[in-house]
Amino acid sequence: MSDPSPFAAFGDPSNPGKSFNAEGANARLAELQERMQQSMSATNDMAEQLGALSATGMDENGVAEATVDSQGGLVDLRYTDRAARYAPLFLARAALEANRVAKARLAERTREVIADTIGSDSEAGKAVLSSIGKRLGTETDGQDRA
Repeated sequence: MSDPSPFAAFGDPSNPGKSFNAEGANARLAELQERMQQSMSATNDMAEQLGALSATGMDENGVAEATVDSQGGLVDLRYTDRAARYAPLFLARAALEANRVAKARLAERTREVIADTIGSDSEAGKAVLSSIGKRLGTETDGQDRA
């Protein structure tokens, strides 16, 4: 069973009988370097995929359709032919609802990308999820609502 400490191969000051092992140290450093490269690659993949995301949502009446970019910014708002039957206040509310739905879908797609790349349970994954949840307004008590 290997010692989980990244410095195990360098000896243990509390156990003088366990001295420096150059071969073990080189192997451990190579292993750490490989894990760091994998982590960097996964983080780069995540960033690329998140940057390419967008999401579209529609209000429950099928009147307004909103599209948001990867940052949650509204990039398109369209009304269906049904919009002609409704008052401006109703249309404004429909647009806001469609925007909320689009942001919730973006949050879900973001969670999927993070889970598939760096892992939702990793410290980095939790930090990114929290940041995105705050930015999109989908985070409540540490949990995203979608």
